[in-house]
Amino acid sequence: MTMADLRNLSRRVFQIASELEPPRAPPRETASDGPPSDQARRQLQARAYAAVLVELGVLDDERNVYVDLGAGSGLVSAEIRAALPRAGGGQFILVDQRDKPPPDDAMCRLCADIATLGSAAELRRAAHAAWPSGAPVVVVANHLCGGALDRSIELFAGERALAAFCAATCCHDKAGWATYCNREFVLALGLGEAEFGQLCAWSALAPRRNKPPDERARVRDAARALRAASLDECERLGGACRLIIDTGRRLRLEAGGLATHLRCHVPFEVTADNVLIVASRPSAVR
Repeated sequence: MTMADLRNLSRRVFQIASELEPPRAPPRETASDGPPSDQARRQLQARAYAAVLVELGVLDDERNVYVDLGAGSGLVSAEIRAALPRAGGGQFILVDQRDKPPPDDAMCRLCADIATLGSAAELRRAAHAAWPSGAPVVVVANHLCGGALDRSIELFAGERALAAFCAATCCHDKAGWATYCNREFVLALGLGEAEFGQLCAWSALAPRRNKPPDERARVRDAARALRAASLDECERLGGACRLIIDTGRRLRLEAGGLATHLRCHVPFEVTADNVLIVASRPSAVR
């Protein structure tokens, strides 16, 4: 793409993003003596998942199977379990490439690469009795990079038992046309593979926590190339690209009969990757 093409595309990105539903505002910030520690930040994010599921009203069903993708240490699952209205309700399936012990012996741990899974049924078979057939499924994913999140959406978007899906997005620059879960959405916007690749690249311009734009080489380079009026405009371009990418993901879940929205589940000061894709099935059809 020529520089003129890139400048035209940047204007088109801003236009598209202005017509999309923005993420809902984060919860009100609480007073703090300073920036939270890394452990406190992780705890706040995990607790936010539980708060969202409480708000959706999906924790009351004791038949639920909670599938935690990219579970890591299992902090998100631990917070969800603590928020259950009745102790011992539901089953927890923690999926990660690393074979780490779960935070609770009652939780099932599966060592698997999400990118190579052919269907959600593969996980169900591996979980055996911990995942009863027909049980409502609640999927959570905390910061699955790029294509791994798209694969997760593809795995569960068509699951009739899916009650809710909540995933915080990150690493949009690692998404790709071949693995993106809603290419039809991009094409309907009048964009194609080359333009989508540029959106992914520009997404890395979005604001970062504790890094002003004048200290970010990629933002300065983009401002020169695009003849942008300011470095802030380049950061806004990155945010607009992220909104387009995440909206396509949200709408892919919505096509499966779920109600969806984007929300900032924690303040920006906790993490710059604070946009959560939230999808839930109306209670009347669960």
